[in-house]
Amino acid sequence: MQSTSQNVLIHGTGDFYSVEILLCCCISLLVGIELYERSVPLAGYRHPERAVYLLGSETDGLSQEALEHCTDVVQIPGEFSLNVSVAGSIVLYDRLLKNGSFGV
Repeated sequence: MQSTSQNVLIHGTGDFYSVEILLCCCISLLVGIELYERSVPLAGYRHPERAVYLLGSETDGLSQEALEHCTDVVQIPGEFSLNVSVAGSIVLYDRLLKNGSFGV
């Protein structure tokens, strides 16, 4: 599958190695979505043109290995973990709004 900045590719994986392969194929930045000490608020985050968004499990979040490989780590407002599908939807909606992809 070819990927452009206009496409959203959703890929589920059980290990970080698969994500690294995906990054090489897409030549994208890895952006973690996590409550983490170096995370930046989503409200002020500028999304890269090409990104792979990495979301962890709802109970454990992202592994330390995954966080160390992220170029950016972004935090959705709030103090508690969200359902992974809700978190992913919020981040992609934010990306579409900020990048003007809705044509509004």
